[in-house]
Amino acid sequence: MNASKTVVGVDTAKRVFQLHWIDQETGEIVSQQLKREKFLHHFANRAACRIGMEACGGSQHWARKLTAMGHEVKLMGAFAYWASANVAIPICARC
Repeated sequence: MNASKTVVGVDTAKRVFQLHWIDQETGEIVSQQLKREKFLHHFANRAACRIGMEACGGSQHWARKLTAMGHEVKLMGAFAYWASANVAIPICARC
């Protein structure tokens, strides 16, 4: 993995998506909620990053859109995802 590439964990839902990442300058864990309508806009304005999310029907759509923007997307099985979903950073570490 490229050390300078930010890793973002995404928890998808019907209306609100939860994002988690570590700020590379401060080392702070950042959590952000985004409405579905603003999700792609958020990543369109970011440098290319690695994104991890649960592999489900909806995530296939988002993965295609994010990959087209130049991001690297890793879809994980439900067990791998939910095993670390209670802690924001382990999901990112699996990327």
